[in-house]
Amino acid sequence: VRLSEWLGSQGLRVFRVPEAATILMSGGASPAGLPAEHFLRFETDLIRLQMAIEDTFADLSASSTQRSIIICDRGTMDAAAYVSPVMWQAILDQQGWS
Repeated sequence: VRLSEWLGSQGLRVFRVPEAATILMSGGASPAGLPAEHFLRFETDLIRLQMAIEDTFADLSASSTQRSIIICDRGTMDAAAYVSPVMWQAILDQQGWS
């Protein structure tokens, strides 16, 4: 928040992208105790949601008449820290992502 306030005081419009995992878990979706195939689906859906949120904020920023900056709380690549390298590659392959 302090960084956002400071950047705002510098004349920037500050967009703060929320973390998708927090949104999902506060909505009752939790990966705890899921079998591997369901965990894979959870992580894939989490990444899709995070990318959609980030794309939305990028679009809003691009259409702003004011100089802007986007700050992500975590971000899409954060999901890679919570899965094995094998599972991460499986998600990328399954979705056609690189």
